[in-house]
Amino acid sequence: MTRWNQLRRERFAAGDSLEIEAARAAVASALFAGLQPEPVCVGRYVLQRRLGAGGMGVVFTARDPSLERDVAVKLLNTRSDAPGADDLLLREARKTARLVHPNVVTIFDVGTH
Repeated sequence: MTRWNQLRRERFAAGDSLEIEAARAAVASALFAGLQPEPVCVGRYVLQRRLGAGGMGVVFTARDPSLERDVAVKLLNTRSDAPGADDLLLREARKTARLVHPNVVTIFDVGTH
């Protein structure tokens, strides 16, 4: 079994929060190390390459195979089990989704995976 397959299997077999965090860190480490022999999926999106990183998280180019379009996917550094993290993410996404301007990104989806 390849190291990549092992990481993916560990990620999806993880049951509790601590195991999920460890698996998420292993997958992120493999992504950043360039160990990507197979596509990495986050929800329905297939990650393609890393665009950049900041204080809140990492942005990837990705493909939405359902709608056959390229998108950007931002993976947040914030732990999803932090108090109020999901609510904050949803509020910010809703506010941004109401904005219509050529220099502001369009929100297509928000959630945890």
